[in-house]
Amino acid sequence: MTKNIKRILLLVLIYSAILAGTIILIVVLVLDKNTSPKDNENTLSDIFKTSSSVMWIGPHPDDELFVAGTLGYLCKDLDYNCTIVAIGENPDFIEANKQSSQFLNAEYIRLADRIGKIRLDCHYKKNSKENIDCIAESWIAGGIEQEITKILSEKKPDIVFTFEPESTIELSQTHAASSIVVKKAIDDSKVSVHHYYVIQTTLLTEESFDKDKSGATDVFDLDTNLWNYKMQVVSFYSFHYPSLEKLVNNKTYQQERIHQEIFRKVI
Repeated sequence: MTKNIKRILLLVLIYSAILAGTIILIVVLVLDKNTSPKDNENTLSDIFKTSSSVMWIGPHPDDELFVAGTLGYLCKDLDYNCTIVAIGENPDFIEANKQSSQFLNAEYIRLADRIGKIRLDCHYKKNSKENIDCIAESWIAGGIEQEITKILSEKKPDIVFTFEPESTIELSQTHAASSIVVKKAIDDSKVSVHHYYVIQTTLLTEESFDKDKSGATDVFDLDTNLWNYKMQVVSFYSFHYPSLEKLVNNKTYQQERIHQEIFRKVI
């Protein structure tokens, strides 16, 4: 009798162990299935090696300037599918947009051409979070988020670059507002992307820029070739900005600028 009880207990233990092992295996397989390969990659450089499409989304039809070196690397050197999306429009920049897109081998999409210009009934106040929210809400109500969601679903980019909401407030409230709208569109689109904020506050960032305090997760160095890509794109728009004209024409001034594009991964 005692032997039978021991045998039964042993069988129970064996079956319990098998059941537990099966459950663990199922859980591991499910987690592995639901984890995108993108979640396992660490650095932006790793992602560059395994991706083939990139999208920049900004409020103005010249904002690709901020990531022109990186876009040049991806879209010219690595032959990525490249899309540049501008929320607003500027008739003076149409030719520059064409030059920029041709140089970067990119498709240039101006949302104002698709859904019209959206009136912003927001009162400007420096560093006003309320005003930033007002701009974002106006764009969302006007269909900008929906249109970006549609473009994301259509293009399915591997990487999306945008402005980031914190460090861009003093530079441009529309930069900060655009980051809110794009983040919402990415979340709503259900498209799996690597989303990165560019966290430089100006194209004229000096070498003294403190990357540690900026919250950077990735710093992309621009060698001479990539810096020249950036300067070429800058030159297309420099007619509108005296500071950029100086940057294009003054090599010494260029050397004093930071030859990097600095990003923070969006969690």
